[in-house]
Parts: sequence; C-alpha cells; structure tokens
Amino acid sequence: MKLTEEQILQINEAGQGCSIIKTGCTPDAANDKTLPTNAYLLELKVKDDTWFDIVMGESVGIFDTYYDMFGDCMQKMSYTKGTRQPGMYNNPLTTLPKPKKKKK
Repeated sequence: MKLTEEQILQINEAGQGCSIIKTGCTPDAANDKTLPTNAYLLELKVKDDTWFDIVMGESVGIFDTYYDMFGDCMQKMSYTKGTRQPGMYNNPLTTLPKPKKKKK
C-alpha cells in the first residue's frame, strides 16, 4: 500500500512532527546518505498489505501520526543511514509557499 498524494500533503502540512520523505519504497532506500539524520524507515502492515515509508521527525510524533491515520499498523521503526542535518534537508514532497513580491 502506498500513501496517496492527498494523504502525504495532509501529514506534511499538519505540523505534528512527522514529514514523509518517501512512501512505498524498498528497505534499500534507507541506505541513502543524503537523508537527514532524524529519518526513520517504517515497516507498516494493514491486513495483508505491507509497505515501507521513510519519514523524518521525532519517533513519538511519527508513531502518533501513523496510529491516528491507520491504527495499529507499525511493525518496525529503524534509523536510516542519512548524514545530513535535518535543518539543511530539503524535502521534495513538501510544498513551499511562494515568496511574496515586494512592492516598489
């Protein structure tokens, strides 16, 4: 199972301490060194569907977000091998607001 784009935007914009980086990926994606240091690889299971997500944030915020959305679905949560500082990481799945133009 892979999260829809609406679900990703809903989670990323909720501000609950969880930001989705990749959804429906393989466990090998966690070996990427360009991920932030606070990124986790989640193994999730709902009924017979099993999938992997890479998210960044605090472990409690991540667990709460997924528990509220899917119930008891988290099977495993492990660190990725990312080496970037979280503040310097630019998440490709978040939408940035357009900068306001200055009046002349």
